[in-house]
Amino acid sequence: MPKSYTSIVLATLLLAGLTGCGADSPDSTPSSPATAGPASPSAPSGPASPSATAPSASASASSTATAASSAAFPLTISRRGGFAGVDDRAEIAANGSATVTTRDRAAVKVTVPAATVDELRRLVTTPEFSGKAALPEAPTCNDGFEYEVATPSSTVTVHDCGQPHGAPIDRILAIGAELLKG
Repeated sequence: MPKSYTSIVLATLLLAGLTGCGADSPDSTPSSPATAGPASPSAPSGPASPSATAPSASASASSTATAASSAAFPLTISRRGGFAGVDDRAEIAANGSATVTTRDRAAVKVTVPAATVDELRRLVTTPEFSGKAALPEAPTCNDGFEYEVATPSSTVTVHDCGQPHGAPIDRILAIGAELLKG
């Protein structure tokens, strides 16, 4: 068994153990954020205090998370080729909702666990992932799969010819293979 295939199988089994039966749970809709009411007419009209004008640490962390999400999602993982000629796709949103489409069955809605969404966000924003987008495409291999990982900011295409692609991409492919196996 090639080393890359063994790594993918082990990562897939690990992910399957972590996700359990969560993919069969019904879709949930995100709750809407609370809206602030109108300003109180009795509020003081003097100069604003520094704490009122400076963004809070939580607001800064929230804007950083939002920026990372917009750079990472929607995330699409596609798998094409192989001996049987597959054409599979998983489209993942920042909230964990995903649509999995394969050549031999209708689209299926699934929910990706929050920890996996966070891991995907981290992986696709690494320099190693984004650096792969600038590299020339490697030659294809007979009966191998071609994977394409697309984010709003970059697209990486790799061929699974039994060789490692780097830790972030190999992990993304393992997560994608788990989603696409249905």
